[in-house]
Amino acid sequence: MLRAKASIRIMGDLDIDEISKDLGLAPSYTHRKGEVDRLGDKFDSDIWILSSPHSRDASLEEHIDWLCDQFTGKATIIETLQANAKVDMFCGITSPEQSGFSVSAVALSKLAALGIQLEVSLILLESD
Repeated sequence: MLRAKASIRIMGDLDIDEISKDLGLAPSYTHRKGEVDRLGDKFDSDIWILSSPHSRDASLEEHIDWLCDQFTGKATIIETLQANAKVDMFCGITSPEQSGFSVSAVALSKLAALGIQLEVSLILLESD
């Protein structure tokens, strides 16, 4: 069974508070350049992330739809951000066996309308 998660990420030299204000959204996670991660390494850029609240058992489509809905009408803000930052939708998919997934034309058109690139990470879990 596929398990999915998804987030919209904004990465670069950011004013995190200004992004939240401009988008009218509270991020799920942020960090700032120079802060230390859990391994003791310093982050080399700022990041603002909004993650889908759906469980990993929800379909990838449900995650994408929810995130796109949060950014409806905000394409101009995203375009402005993209002048100095990377904006993408990151999707992580795990599966215990070989499988595939699809994204509907409707979901892809929502991403295209926002000008957001789709990044997908596929992880095949090893069975014991």
